[in-house]
Amino acid sequence: MKRILLPISVMIGLAFAKSDLVQSSFGDLRCQGCRTVVQALSDRLTTDPFVSAINVLIGDKYDALSIAQSLSQLIITPDYFCSKVTNLCEGKAQYQEVDPQDDIHNILKDKPNHISNNFINELYEELGNRRYIAAPKRLKFLHISDLHLDLFYEEGTISDCGQSYCCRNDTYIGQGSNKAGKFGAVVGNCDPPKVTLQDALNFIKEKINPDVIVWTGDNSPHDGYRTSEWEVTLNTNVTTQMIQQTFPHLLNATYAVFGNHDNFPNNNWNFKTGSPAAQNSMSMWKPWIDPEKFEQFQKTGYYSQRLKNINYKLVQVIALNTQSCDINNRFVMSELYDPNNQIEWLINELKLVEQNDGVAIIVQHIIPEECSESYAVRYRAVLERFQHIIRLNFFGHTHADKFKVSRAYDDQNSPISMLHVCGSISTWGGNPSFCVYEVDEDTMLPVSRQTYAFDMAKANQDGFITWDLYTDWLITYELKDLSPNSFVEFANKVKQDGLLARQYNQRARRDYNLSGFCDDNCRQNAYCEMMTQSLEEMSQCQGKSFPYDMGGDIVNGILQYLQNPWVKVQDKKEKLHKWN
Repeated sequence: MKRILLPISVMIGLAFAKSDLVQSSFGDLRCQGCRTVVQALSDRLTTDPFVSAINVLIGDKYDALSIAQSLSQLIITPDYFCSKVTNLCEGKAQYQEVDPQDDIHNILKDKPNHISNNFINELYEELGNRRYIAAPKRLKFLHISDLHLDLFYEEGTISDCGQSYCCRNDTYIGQGSNKAGKFGAVVGNCDPPKVTLQDALNFIKEKINPDVIVWTGDNSPHDGYRTSEWEVTLNTNVTTQMIQQTFPHLLNATYAVFGNHDNFPNNNWNFKTGSPAAQNSMSMWKPWIDPEKFEQFQKTGYYSQRLKNINYKLVQVIALNTQSCDINNRFVMSELYDPNNQIEWLINELKLVEQNDGVAIIVQHIIPEECSESYAVRYRAVLERFQHIIRLNFFGHTHADKFKVSRAYDDQNSPISMLHVCGSISTWGGNPSFCVYEVDEDTMLPVSRQTYAFDMAKANQDGFITWDLYTDWLITYELKDLSPNSFVEFANKVKQDGLLARQYNQRARRDYNLSGFCDDNCRQNAYCEMMTQSLEEMSQCQGKSFPYDMGGDIVNGILQYLQNPWVKVQDKKEKLHKWN
């Protein structure tokens, strides 16, 4: 333990030792001393004693190693720590905090003058008028997410076993009394078996017959403490094989991304070395990804390619790797300016689409408020800058069937675009579901959204699954259309109407027992989820003074706090110049 505490104590002492002597030769000696100590610490940070010490704090040895690796790549390095953290090497500083407002300004400054912040709303108005003239051509998009397939699920085991994960062969005995059913568990910490996913795919093939498949990741179960890199890869490979075998005719119309559970450890993507658990699955996605795009995908986890269903105009599908922004990805701390270069790359891709008079569809896993604050505010600026280009924005991750309104950085916070969040196939948080969108081929705007689900308790009792059209968004929520303005109107109703808010929250989980009421706090929280796009913005809407959880989970709170603001190296060419 002394080997762990001694260098940390020395660093703390150095941090508080700064005085006027910093400018003297003694100050230079202290700078050199800091660099020597920090280098020694950085060299040893990923060794067993240090990793064990971190493990004591967080209780996860794999996550502890990721934290140590990430810290050793930037924050606990002589250049960064001694200049940016302690200021002991003030004269040799290389790092400078970036004001997000500067980045937002640079992203928005070449926004075309003729594009108003009402562009998509006006397009929906035109679309509404046009349907009376001629029958529109439509494409049917299937959106599946958060499958969390459990290949080791066992029917008859205890589902509420009292452990962090159940429904396995070691939970035939436990403190609970609920049993794992044929298709999944109604109560307890379990994910569904293979038979449930296959039933969903068969129903989709026979009854939905989609033109395009969007798959927004998270394929391995919530058994993080007992899983392995091999098992995470296996889950993605098996799930991929099931989708490809069920829809062999859609190999050129399937667009998939990885989720945080497709990495090992979960959430962690090392931007220097990648994520072996995910990368070991990439070869199976070759039938879906253009050969010239595959190398980019292997390196970064993101890619961009044309929607092949339409030949007469450019519709570009841009698939993002949200591990580049995930607040729980420890390696976000290792690149504190545009991790994985994703924002820069996204802007460049959208500019190419703009130059070719095309439109774009974005596919990703994690919603913006579960990204770092620095990423989320810039992503919002990207959505404003390219609001006339981006027509669909797909998300998963939350397991909830919801939406978010993206707003402009203008005085009115104008609603400019929609973020569509689909629920999960997994039972972790609700009954299984998937989403179907009808998309107008001319504008590539969604004109209908439907959620299909089934009642797990009834299915287990019956011995077979009956899929229902559970929520028809236009009809169930009495929406005029799927425009941002319509969803803002709906959000304002939810804020005032407890029964409507309760219905929305319960339908988000595909609850078949719609009852109860939603009080003031409940309604406000529902409204904030709909109308905000970053963790800080959400916290302010909910009346919280600080966005990070420093009480219930102080370690994660500190790690998330360290991700902001973005910091750039002064002596390198500014990335902002590339965004112009």
